[in-house]
Amino acid sequence: MCHACIPGSLSFSHSNFDIDELHTHASQTPAALGDAPITLFHGGSIITMAGGSFSPVEALVTGGPGGRILYTGALEGAKEVAGDKAKLVDLGTRCLLPGFVEPHLHIIMSSLMGTYFVDVNPLNAPTSEEAVRLLKERVPEVSAGAWLPGYGYDPSRVEGHAELTAEMLDSVSETIPILVMNASGHIAYVNHKAFAIAGVDDSTPDPPGGEFVRDEEGHLTGAIVEASAIEIFAKFLTPPAALKLLAGIQVTLKKWAGKGCTTIFDAGVGLVSPGTYIDLLLLSSSVLTPGCPVRITGALTSELATFVRAEEPPYKAGTLKFRSIKLWTDGSTQGFTGAVREPYLNDGGWGLLNSSDTELRRQMGPWQKLGWQLVVHANADRAIDQTLGAFDAILDHKPDPNVIHRIDHMTVTVPEQIASAKALGLGVSHTLGHVYYWGNTFRTWVLGSPRADRIDPVADDAKNGVLFSFHSDSPVSEVNPLLHVRTAVTRRLYGMDTEPNGVLGPDQCVDLETALRGITINAAKHVMLGDEVGSLEVGKSADLVLLEKDPRQVDALDLHKIKVEQTWLRGRVVWSAEPTK
Repeated sequence: MCHACIPGSLSFSHSNFDIDELHTHASQTPAALGDAPITLFHGGSIITMAGGSFSPVEALVTGGPGGRILYTGALEGAKEVAGDKAKLVDLGTRCLLPGFVEPHLHIIMSSLMGTYFVDVNPLNAPTSEEAVRLLKERVPEVSAGAWLPGYGYDPSRVEGHAELTAEMLDSVSETIPILVMNASGHIAYVNHKAFAIAGVDDSTPDPPGGEFVRDEEGHLTGAIVEASAIEIFAKFLTPPAALKLLAGIQVTLKKWAGKGCTTIFDAGVGLVSPGTYIDLLLLSSSVLTPGCPVRITGALTSELATFVRAEEPPYKAGTLKFRSIKLWTDGSTQGFTGAVREPYLNDGGWGLLNSSDTELRRQMGPWQKLGWQLVVHANADRAIDQTLGAFDAILDHKPDPNVIHRIDHMTVTVPEQIASAKALGLGVSHTLGHVYYWGNTFRTWVLGSPRADRIDPVADDAKNGVLFSFHSDSPVSEVNPLLHVRTAVTRRLYGMDTEPNGVLGPDQCVDLETALRGITINAAKHVMLGDEVGSLEVGKSADLVLLEKDPRQVDALDLHKIKVEQTWLRGRVVWSAEPTK
């Protein structure tokens, strides 16, 4: 689920942002690129995904104004369209696919996690002791008056399921305030110095919708839950200077292009700096930076949309256009805050709904009537019930083919909810890292079988004709579309490829063609760009990914090992594993 899945759960001090510098960057005029060179691809494999199927062709021609797809079909026809001066690309044993679409992540936060925070996710820190050690290593680098931030700690996956405590973090430092975000984004851990600076003690009442966790004797444990509690501490964090952060964002975008991504959807623009234009300025500046390798769109938080007085979509910020509004109904399933119908294992409770049914409908209705796409976070089945009920109440039951409202994550489900989503014309987008990284944890610690077996039920989506897509929710899990495809096809769990119990819910496996839809044509429709990207068809943007092998000729367990050789945006190479000639 979202790192900052409740607006404001990790908002920063704005004192280190130079707003004037950001305004200057965001107001630049994009450099004119001219016509893209005419390129003819042939040989090898060309999978177009037109109509949602492999739809292979013999040749493809790209180029011209805007870098469009000019032809798909037989080689002889391609030669006639391309002319004598076209660049010829013989694919050989390689494969050309539509550029991958990432329909739900968090750009600014992902960049911050990669540079500013200490990474204590279970892959880096499989025990609480190792997490403490990594935090201690960073202490000498903390400047006077600054905080030490960490990210990614996850008791559901570490050895012994140990929670971080204030005492553990005191062992890192008693003089430096420390805040460590749980991987879910709905829980954090602080030391006693942080409590002192924030003015929180054993007698401080819990904020509305949040909790300062206490032990049986009423003493603070160090854990803090949900946005209203976390933001009391997060507001003291100071991010890197604006231009340094902007440079970090470019590094992050290049990394994602190296995974074959050409379109990125930020599912919560306004989370990092609520009540300001900073998120918009950072993103609009990013796409204007020379060499930006991806197209960016996203969903505004309802708070930001209200702040900027957005009316009918799209809302324009520089060259960016936003047509979507993001809303939240519950928390994290692996963090035990997602609202479930039946209780979690190990006395984990029932989770929490963020609002009443009436409040949710009041939040959604006005934006829907204005024509905005609604992207609603709902992780667990009780929250999904509430979300489906809200859509049922506000929609006129005549689905608009141009506006596909979405339920994102949709992790813990029951079959009738998928059928209801289809009846309402909704799309669903799954965080398949829940299956790959957390699947065994869901089975043994969070939900138990059989509930865990049907998390992220892609086969049910396909069977019911629901438009589905796959996302990383970065920084929650890594951006890796081919890993999503591998997971959808095999449902194999991390580190358990050869174990008999290493498959989670085999009845939810799908074939390769179905899985590829989740990162191409379906995902493009989910981000309101289905006419522009997602398949290789004449008139669409020449956004391409060149793979070293054809996925149809690779063992399913090795799909994520296929190397991306090049990524093309608008008919030009924007990322290459080797220097381009």
